[in-house]
Amino acid sequence: MQLPRPKSEVLIFHESKPPYFCLFVMVAHHQGNNSSQNGNQPTLANGFGFCLPQKSALRFKQKLSNKMAQYLKGASENKIIQAIILRLEKCNEKENLWVAKDLHTTDGECFDGRGNYYSCGSRFCSQCVSIPSRRNAKIADYILDKFRHRNLRFIVLTMPDDALSHLSLLEQREVSYHAWRWLTTKSKWWKDNVDGVIRNDEFTAKLGRKNLYHYHSNLLTVLKTSLIPSHLKVKQEWAKALKVAFNYLGIEWHCPTENGLPNVYIKRIVANVKDGEKEISREKVVSELCKYATKPQDWDNVCIEDIEEIAKLERFPRMFEVLGICKTVAKEIRPKSLQIPINSPENVINEGDSYYSNLNTKTYVHTNFITVPKIYPESGYFGRPPPKPKQKSWFRRLRDNEITINQYKIELSFTVKRAIRFRKMQLRQKYPFAIFQTLDGQSF
Repeated sequence: MQLPRPKSEVLIFHESKPPYFCLFVMVAHHQGNNSSQNGNQPTLANGFGFCLPQKSALRFKQKLSNKMAQYLKGASENKIIQAIILRLEKCNEKENLWVAKDLHTTDGECFDGRGNYYSCGSRFCSQCVSIPSRRNAKIADYILDKFRHRNLRFIVLTMPDDALSHLSLLEQREVSYHAWRWLTTKSKWWKDNVDGVIRNDEFTAKLGRKNLYHYHSNLLTVLKTSLIPSHLKVKQEWAKALKVAFNYLGIEWHCPTENGLPNVYIKRIVANVKDGEKEISREKVVSELCKYATKPQDWDNVCIEDIEEIAKLERFPRMFEVLGICKTVAKEIRPKSLQIPINSPENVINEGDSYYSNLNTKTYVHTNFITVPKIYPESGYFGRPPPKPKQKSWFRRLRDNEITINQYKIELSFTVKRAIRFRKMQLRQKYPFAIFQTLDGQSF
């Protein structure tokens, strides 16, 4: 989107608000058609302060991710970890990160935005870690709106840190998992009082104390009755669940509190209220339930052995869970149609270096296997070909020594290029009047 050519120079100053100072400068003085002949017609993207707050946020996340990549290099020379480092670096390259102006919602409201073309999907990446959080926030907000007239409580379940200080991060997560399973399946009090729940696990690594984490669970509970749950009773039930988990894993039970019970916090959920000791707002509940597993800057406080153990996992343990009546309601926000969108990768034909979307041609249904049945004896299928085997992920191919790290590095570069081309086409199709610019200064 190009601006009209005025006859004189124009300076447009945006009102500055700390901590950002936005200055948009559009040089619009032209002599004849010299600028158009050179292909240098001015656009808003050439301004000095184009989406400066969005760029600052991207650079801050980029700095954290690159710092994490350097931290991972201190781990063992494992192929999986080397591949994660490559993916982190590709995801945070300047040409992969973009900011945009004049994006719009379905209601037509314009806003500024930021994003990345290629997503590595790593828990260590500050750019990609927000993707599942946004998805979970949509679920939590829908459930809160659905049960706004029910008795809702926000509960925080903690574990005794000192008793678990000798365990690794994944082992502490296993203790929390076993205690949670016992509470939801074996506790009579839980079955009689709780109708549905959303659980989100998170941990914080304490600064200067390696291998000491504060692992806890945030719960949104939908109670069956209008009675207020007893604070002491919730503590006692959670202590029983933790004792069962400790005994199962062979850990000595020890809780340093005065009454020997773990700390539990219960708050009533109220709309449009300031957060206090007994009440919490809906917006704060959604933000607490949809937090990251930990803050991106806290990964530096996690010891390198635990980082290496987490990096070698094919799939990170589930941290967000919906149970009971909340799970039934959450299914309502799933897309009703399984139809592949017209601009999805499954509907795009790759022709060398170009992508073509078959937008205007008619669709023909191939019915050869219906009219002329064919037998496939090697698979036992009648009337249709056998299904194609699923392609192995990069993680499994490296783990099974099917490719080397150098081969994967070449594959990754081609994957990133294809993702950037397709994502640009997708964004331009969705926001035809928006202005995009990458961190290296290129606009499209």
